[in-house]
Amino acid sequence: MSKNGDEAEKTLCEWATQEVTQAPLCITFPEAQNFELKSGLIHLLPPFRGLENEDPHKFLKEFHVVCSGMKPHTVTEVQIKLTAFAFSVQDAAKEWLYDLPSEILGIKQGKKEALHTYWERFKKLLAWCPQHGISDYQLYQCFCEGLIPMERQLINASSGGSPSDMTPTEISALIEKLANESKHSATEEEWYPDHPRGVKEISNAHLES
Repeated sequence: MSKNGDEAEKTLCEWATQEVTQAPLCITFPEAQNFELKSGLIHLLPPFRGLENEDPHKFLKEFHVVCSGMKPHTVTEVQIKLTAFAFSVQDAAKEWLYDLPSEILGIKQGKKEALHTYWERFKKLLAWCPQHGISDYQLYQCFCEGLIPMERQLINASSGGSPSDMTPTEISALIEKLANESKHSATEEEWYPDHPRGVKEISNAHLES
């Protein structure tokens, strides 16, 4: 999440006006040397269409057996399965796969999740998926779109208008600053002004009566 060489960073707004690559599939395909999924091997894969009468557990067992049997010595079983899975699902199951967002691209802030917690969760996802292939522009666009309305207003106000007029580096620094400030909020009620203040559930039968 830094500048590429000496090329000046664009703002999110400038980036959005350019042609961007297709959003990645929810599966991150591993890099493997000298490995190509042959058409003959693809035909051995069990099909799964997502029908009500199909047994997903049986499908996964058959999928495991086929993938284990086609594994070359230089390729791991995980690499085989990640590459082959999209060829195994069909019809409604394939539509489901294509509509399934990448975990990073589909990130959303929880209704009662503090900004610093959401920010740390976002950074952990990036650390877990170092080869996600998603540009910094798209990453921060997804992060900002996943904010709850109150947090989005805070980001807009702190950015002097809109984060789309900032570069990824500037947005990252701003979010880091605001996230650190949110850690020092005295109570959950202070961070969430719509949260009921001083209201506790009472289960004591005597007090209720």
